[in-house]
Amino acid sequence: MKNPFWENSYKDNEVTTFGAEANITIQERYSLFEKNGIVIDVGCGEGKNALFLASKGFRVDAFDISEPGIEKLKRLAAENHFHASNKIVAMKQKEQRRQLCP
Repeated sequence: MKNPFWENSYKDNEVTTFGAEANITIQERYSLFEKNGIVIDVGCGEGKNALFLASKGFRVDAFDISEPGIEKLKRLAAENHFHASNKIVAMKQKEQRRQLCP
């Protein structure tokens, strides 16, 4: 089975697969989120929304099925001195996805 195109671009540090900026809705409305709450980013890809929210001081738990995307997110979080929680995970196993999202 052929990998989706984003798997290769997530591995490339010079490329932002779906754009460099956080989703415009996130940018416009993040101030409505509870400041001490947790933001869950499901399907985070390489993490542009998660990183944006972390830069605003939110705790973000991020999930995706793409291991290269999660690795890129972890690297970018470390480079930007954002806390990378243990809930930044690649959900490859069907059973693991079922446990996290019953």
